Amino acid sequence: MRLLSLVTIAIVLAAPTLTHADSILVGTDLSNTQTGPELCPVPAGCNVRWSQFTLLTSVVIDDVKVAISGPIFDVSSDGHFGVNLLSQLQAVNFPLPTTTGNIGAGNLIFDANTFPPITQVFDFGGLDIALGPGTYYLQVEGANLAWNSSSPLATSAGTLGLQLRCVVFETCGSDISKYDKFGGTYAMQISGTQVTPEPSSWVLFGTGILGLAGVARRKFLSIS
Repeated sequence: MRLLSLVTIAIVLAAPTLTHADSILVGTDLSNTQTGPELCPVPAGCNVRWSQFTLLTSVVIDDVKVAISGPIFDVSSDGHFGVNLLSQLQAVNFPLPTTTGNIGAGNLIFDANTFPPITQVFDFGGLDIALGPGTYYLQVEGANLAWNSSSPLATSAGTLGLQLRCVVFETCGSDISKYDKFGGTYAMQISGTQVTPEPSSWVLFGTGILGLAGVARRKFLSIS
């Protein structure tokens, strides 16, 4: 009975922790953003933009932030936009791209005195989106707005990739070579947990196994 109790305690102590604490998985510095590429410079010239990112581990996303600025051309209307998470690039608008997760929508409110353009960080929380390692796309589409840019953050969960654009009324398809590409990184943060064992947990696990072996050996010798 004593041996069983010791074994149970050792297993509990040795079990690897399967998630990191909630943190920024991939993104940029939102404390210092600059007006970035326009989402719709004129009413008839809208486009959709994507930020490509690659996850190095399995994650659960619970929060997405984007920095949006405006107005671009008209202070008489709000700047409405939507945010989606995509597993692959597809034809824009007809049909809509494959959606891995619907993040949300927002409005940047203007009035006649809104000049120069204002910036707001929109926070979409309460998400529960599980993703495995691989390349994904954060999509923002709207009008009378710009998706701000900022410097990337270094994280252990993933890296930022290409910034892509496709005019809404064109069909770019899934061929990434057809998209417009440009430098810089969009002002955004994707936060959540990494679902991978921490190295320190594996050390603890190994220590627990060694402890179990020692207990079993002493028990065997005492019986002999």
